[in-house]
Amino acid sequence: MILVEDDEGLRVALLRLLRASGFSACGYASAEALLDDARAAPADCLVVDVHLPAISGLELVTRLRRRGLQVPAVAISAHDEAGVREAVRSGGVERFLGKPFPGRALVSAVNELIAAR
Repeated sequence: MILVEDDEGLRVALLRLLRASGFSACGYASAEALLDDARAAPADCLVVDVHLPAISGLELVTRLRRRGLQVPAVAISAHDEAGVREAVRSGGVERFLGKPFPGRALVSAVNELIAAR
């Protein structure tokens, strides 16, 4: 599981939640940090903030898939608007959660995506 979230407090909380739910998860503060990490392990699922500095979460998913990482993704955003949801859908991201969301919603979305693989 890879989580990319620029808000440190939220990143730490979501990593704690995912790990407590049985996932092996690593977190990154930016898309660039993940793209530059040669040690990044293959993942079963991506959880990405839509609005990241420099490279957006949607662009990150596109780049990773071009590199051959064909895993399902959950996009999260504080901007829960029709335009954001449409960008997520058209970007090929499988799930969207608007912040704030209950932790169980993220765990459920991740479980569903992994089970569907």
